[in-house]
Amino acid sequence: MICCKEAGILGEKMGEKKLSTMETFKLMYHMVWCKNCRRFKKQIDWINRTLKQIDLDEKFTQEEKGDLKEKVNPEMG
Repeated sequence: MICCKEAGILGEKMGEKKLSTMETFKLMYHMVWCKNCRRFKKQIDWINRTLKQIDLDEKFTQEEKGDLKEKVNPEMG
C-alpha cells in the first residue's frame, strides 16, 4: 500500500492528467482506508474546479502558467 505522501501526489496529479491503471488502483485502495487522504482529495478537487472557472488565458501567458505550475508543485513536473 502507498503512503499518504504518495497518495497526495497522485491525487494532485489526477487533476492535471490521467493516471495509469496501476496509479489509479493504488490511490483508490489507499483512500478506502485513509480518511485524511479522502478529505485531502476532496479539497484538491474543489481547488481544481475553482481554478478551471477562472479564465487564466487572459491573465497569464503559457510561459507564466508553466512557471506557476512548477512553483506550486515541483514534484508533478
